[in-house]
Amino acid sequence: MSLRSSMLVLPLMVGLLVLPGCGAAPDEEAAPELVGNAGEAIKDGYLDSGDTGAVGVGLFQQGSLFGICTGSLIAPNVVLTAHHCVADVLNEDPQLGIVCTKTSFSADYPAATMAVTTKATMGDTKNGSYHKVNEIITQDATKLLCGNDQAILILADNIDPSEAKLLVPRVDSEIAKKDEYYAIGYGATEDDQNGTGAGTRRRRDKLFIDCPGAQCPSYLKSAIKPVEFVGDQGICEGDSGGPALDMQNRVIGITSRGGSGCTSPVYSEVFGVGEWVKATTAHGAKVGGYTAPAWTRGFPTDPKYSVAVGDACAQPTDCASSDCRADGTTSYCTRPCTDAATCPDGYTCDAGKTDTCLRIPPPVVTIPTAASSGGAAQAGGCSIGAGDDPTKPVPWLTGGVVIAALALRRRSR
Repeated sequence: MSLRSSMLVLPLMVGLLVLPGCGAAPDEEAAPELVGNAGEAIKDGYLDSGDTGAVGVGLFQQGSLFGICTGSLIAPNVVLTAHHCVADVLNEDPQLGIVCTKTSFSADYPAATMAVTTKATMGDTKNGSYHKVNEIITQDATKLLCGNDQAILILADNIDPSEAKLLVPRVDSEIAKKDEYYAIGYGATEDDQNGTGAGTRRRRDKLFIDCPGAQCPSYLKSAIKPVEFVGDQGICEGDSGGPALDMQNRVIGITSRGGSGCTSPVYSEVFGVGEWVKATTAHGAKVGGYTAPAWTRGFPTDPKYSVAVGDACAQPTDCASSDCRADGTTSYCTRPCTDAATCPDGYTCDAGKTDTCLRIPPPVVTIPTAASSGGAAQAGGCSIGAGDDPTKPVPWLTGGVVIAALALRRRSR
């Protein structure tokens, strides 16, 4: 279906998947009034057990899974997701769905009602496979949904690297029309009201950006904000908050909404909220007691700036960067450098020339010899031989006594 027909004729829907049969007990705190319809997941996608940094975000009632979203683990205790995954959506139009001039958010849900899992399949109960959420951070609850559909969860514990590989958000460069990407989500697989297939991580490759928000056709200006972009297809309820990733595996988008029938997904562009993402992740690092990722301090997110420098090599293919340098003494792997992507100790950036980290040659140490110093060094008119050690002085008093005794002996003869 064309972008025009899906965006203008069909309603725009948010994508938090609410599971059926999960009503609250009368004596329990009322659950949030959730919004969204069950729908198809990443169409033509495949089961994904390897992308552990794409996590399941669960909303719970009485310890049971009540709603499903997706998120990106961008630091040990920091998950990037959609704002509508942590709050009710207000002022939807009965026919049009999301209307950018009036649709907004309620107050955020209590953090204790949410949890995150790195497992490929989300458990039905809030058990040990989930990590508790300590804090929910959104930019401004009074803002309208369009352009502001981002949230960050601060977890109660740090997820170990052996459990999940962190994703890097592309906070330092914009996307472009027709850029290729892939998408990951935990959404349903059938267009029904039962959430069929929901809760399992799936991925779809070979997707292409239709248009960045500022470059979208004029008839879409009212529905797409400059900090958003229109993607390809195949994203639906339950996939909300999940990542669109570029071919260098960096998160470029946060799934927000799309046309009915799971067409023409709209993403928040990570670059558009990059400063907020960096600042909030730095806050999460402080809470978690670890050093914030280098990208929060301006280090480039392009992986070519993060490859190891100094490994031995014989040819370019020995290096992750395909850059093997020889300086007459050794051969080593290296990488590009910039003012922000500084070189490690022992290397310097060949700025303006090759813009590459080059090894700093070790200093040449010259050991003086007797010939080069003109003979034995003199100290106070006394010759110091090669075996003399000024730190171990000769016992002069004892030596003087011995010399005097020898003189007396000669006289007695």
